[in-house]
Amino acid sequence: MLVIGHRGAGAYAPHNSRQSFAQAIAQGADMIETDIRVTRDNIPVLHHDRDTLWGPVDELAWKELCRYPLENGEYILPLEEMLLLFGHKIRFNLEIKPLNLEKIAAITHVLNKFSLSDPLISSFSQEIAVEFSGYYPTALLIEKAQSPEEILAALEKCHATALNIYFPLLEEKLAREIQNHGYQIIVWTDFPSEIWNPLPLYKKALELSCHGFITGKPALLVQYLQLLNLQF
Repeated sequence: MLVIGHRGAGAYAPHNSRQSFAQAIAQGADMIETDIRVTRDNIPVLHHDRDTLWGPVDELAWKELCRYPLENGEYILPLEEMLLLFGHKIRFNLEIKPLNLEKIAAITHVLNKFSLSDPLISSFSQEIAVEFSGYYPTALLIEKAQSPEEILAALEKCHATALNIYFPLLEEKLAREIQNHGYQIIVWTDFPSEIWNPLPLYKKALELSCHGFITGKPALLVQYLQLLNLQF
């Protein structure tokens, strides 16, 4: 099972920061999940929420946003700089946040500058997933309960290779149905769910043969897998 750092090592450092990515790599993550939005003037940046304290990302120009501070004193990270720093060191699961489809060209323009190792493009939007499916492996994100038939129809429509599923929705019957149709399952969860005891979450994902787990605590999941002799 792949250890995928949630916004880097998101439990230990500001999300989507240089520090967070460096820590995820140091902790042994196989992949990093991060969030992409695009500024008003078509600069892809890494930011989870639509809004900043200065306004929505997509309504700000890069020159207005480039000095937006993170909690550790860093500034918001543009996609191109992140790939320059880390793209040759680890695989990425790039979640494309809601945007106008014409903004996709700004993202692919940056991605095409780098020889990335097997990136995965993910999105809640079927339309966005379709746009990327001809160029990269794609994953459809879901966070609300749906029938296996609905999920399979959406995956087929998107030409996706994987389902990124919110952990509370992960059930054996659903997992087996999705996997039996040739799709990988990657689990993601919210940060509060990992505060106390995430080991039962990891255990269930393993028992259901999930392809990866997006965790804010990469070191803990690496250690858990090492203990079980499943990764090394």
